[in-house]
Amino acid sequence: MPFPDNHTDVKIGSITTTGRRTGRSHTVNMWFYVEDGVTYFICGDCPHSDWYANVLANRRLVFHVGDDSFQGTVQRLDDPAERRRIGERMRKKYGPFEGTIDVDHTEVQFYFEHPGIKVSKWYSPDDE
Repeated sequence: MPFPDNHTDVKIGSITTTGRRTGRSHTVNMWFYVEDGVTYFICGDCPHSDWYANVLANRRLVFHVGDDSFQGTVQRLDDPAERRRIGERMRKKYGPFEGTIDVDHTEVQFYFEHPGIKVSKWYSPDDE
């Protein structure tokens, strides 16, 4: 299923990945953007981000937003034009970015240079 429209304007959700070394669940809060039913995430602390390394090793993640959870299979956001477009859309959704205590990167790095992922199909974790 595509990502439900009633959650597209939410600012923060969280994702749970499976640890690539430990096999344990790892949950972090995330900004996201939805376009044409595809959900996009940008790696704010790459290349040092555990969640990003985890989804590259195990392409599954669970996205929690509001009271709902969805499971999906990740694809890398490799196309430069698509990555640029999503960076523009996320900058419009979230506004200027100057770095925070946790993520000390410039706005250009975050929105346009750091790697990203996308999920095109979601399903309920209960569907397995």
